[in-house]
Amino acid sequence: MKIVQRTALIVAAFLASALPSHAQDAASPAPALLADTIALGEPIYMRRCQECHGAKGGGFVGPKLSGNQRLANAEFVIRQITNGSADMPAFGKRLTPEELLAVGTYVRNSWDNSYGAFAE
Repeated sequence: MKIVQRTALIVAAFLASALPSHAQDAASPAPALLADTIALGEPIYMRRCQECHGAKGGGFVGPKLSGNQRLANAEFVIRQITNGSADMPAFGKRLTPEELLAVGTYVRNSWDNSYGAFAE
């Protein structure tokens, strides 16, 4: 199974198990869960991503993340972090699935971004 598919299944299972049954039908997880996931993602971003994307997502070597509409596509974000691209290293083998989820959630909800959790 491809790492992106495996990560997507892990993310879906994590979200399903972390939410109360009545909240699983909602479009996004409870605000406390979202805030906790963002808080877990921030130090990962600062340690692994800020060198290229800037401490405030303003870009440098890597593209600007602040206000980046491509981050609305949750699948794109996970795929990019997991597999990398021409100029971005792949983090699929460097981060746990939970860390991938956390840093992706942090990026999707920091600065001028407000795209919620990976609930899709």
